[in-house]
Amino acid sequence: MIELIGHKTGEQRYDDMAHEFMKISMTAYSITALFGGTLAFALFLLYPQLMNLPESHVIFNIIIYY
Repeated sequence: MIELIGHKTGEQRYDDMAHEFMKISMTAYSITALFGGTLAFALFLLYPQLMNLPESHVIFNIIIYY
């Protein structure tokens, strides 16, 4: 949206702002993915009895795929 405004007005600051927002968004997405993967890995390592229950596999699959 910001890039569209920058294209219509011709001002470079909107284009720069759009690029900065994308950098922030991609960084936040990467950090979230890293934390989620670390949490899943830690759960399987620290609580193997819990992760072996059939109910936990169903809940884990629901969380991942939906």
